[in-house]
Amino acid sequence: GSAEDLSREIRWDDVSACTRGDDPEILQLCDDCRNNLLSTSTLVLAILTQLPTMATDLQRTTLFGDVNCQKSMGVVTNLCSLVSSMMSLLAFRAACYQRLPTDIDGQVAVQWSVGLGFKCLLGATLIKIVDLFCHLAVPTPSARWEKLDQELSLAEYLKL
Repeated sequence: GSAEDLSREIRWDDVSACTRGDDPEILQLCDDCRNNLLSTSTLVLAILTQLPTMATDLQRTTLFGDVNCQKSMGVVTNLCSLVSSMMSLLAFRAACYQRLPTDIDGQVAVQWSVGLGFKCLLGATLIKIVDLFCHLAVPTPSARWEKLDQELSLAEYLKL
């Protein structure tokens, strides 16, 4: 006979997908994946730390707002967001994707692929890397590199 390629989508939150059969290894895999709190909590942290990162990105687009503390905060919040996203991706890979069976009863080969959500999170994580390098590569205005001898108001300092 000829080999056929069949495709089926299985949602991780579909309880019925993990209750078919009585293979304890598959049942444990499903439980581990479903209960992967590290992946969920780090994903939430990655999203929350992205908000101040976007604020520093916007702040640094103006000469008035491009100050050393904004650059530093941009690097720190972006790095936290990047690490959180990477941890979420790696936790999912370790608890779910990497442990999936490669065959069914030694008879049928199984090939797995990640879904759109994983691909979007991976893309967002790669963008964070670019954003981090931009913060590191783009210097603040040279007038803000040294401490001034004179007392200036905040508005006067930002106009330098």
